[in-house]
Amino acid sequence: MKVLNLFCIALLFIQCHSMKQSVKEKSIVQIATDLFGRNVNISFNQDKTFACFTVLKKPDMNNPVNALEFGVYSIKEQSLVYREQKYNASVEWFNKTNLVVKSRPGVKSLDTEQDKAMREYYINVNTLEITLKKPN
Repeated sequence: MKVLNLFCIALLFIQCHSMKQSVKEKSIVQIATDLFGRNVNISFNQDKTFACFTVLKKPDMNNPVNALEFGVYSIKEQSLVYREQKYNASVEWFNKTNLVVKSRPGVKSLDTEQDKAMREYYINVNTLEITLKKPN
């Protein structure tokens, strides 16, 4: 009888532990969907330590331009570390630690540096530093 009780307790403990593990470790797809909605695209950097979640909303009567919403998710920290929204833009991995964001500004600036900054910049996902220079 004692053996049967010990077996039942061990089985119950193993079952509870595996349920706790599955709740704690959500899939990356579920996390992206929870944060950005159903039509989210996911791309990983080269060593799969970060994921970029993107949603492109097509033009409609209320918003006549493409609206890009994107975020950077740290696999290690299991949290969203950066989020931004741009119009008429695209984002992609430049290398394993940098994203490149390209956009068409709606209004051009007379200052060419300012104009360039509105068109293309790089985000270092480790430091969250934004720069206009191409990273090495």
